[in-house]
Amino acid sequence: MLFGDFMQFGAVIPQRLRESKRADVRRWFLPDVFEHCGIDDAATAHSHRAASAW
Repeated sequence: MLFGDFMQFGAVIPQRLRESKRADVRRWFLPDVFEHCGIDDAATAHSHRAASAW
């Protein structure tokens, strides 16, 4: 179960990590959980099969 607000700012990530070329960092550390699920706006949140948005 996931709770959160995709419109809020994500984690503050040091520049050194934001610029990382490592595939694992770019895939798993940089995107937030909503990006991993393909949710980037209210319409997507409402229509996502695994999401409940108000």
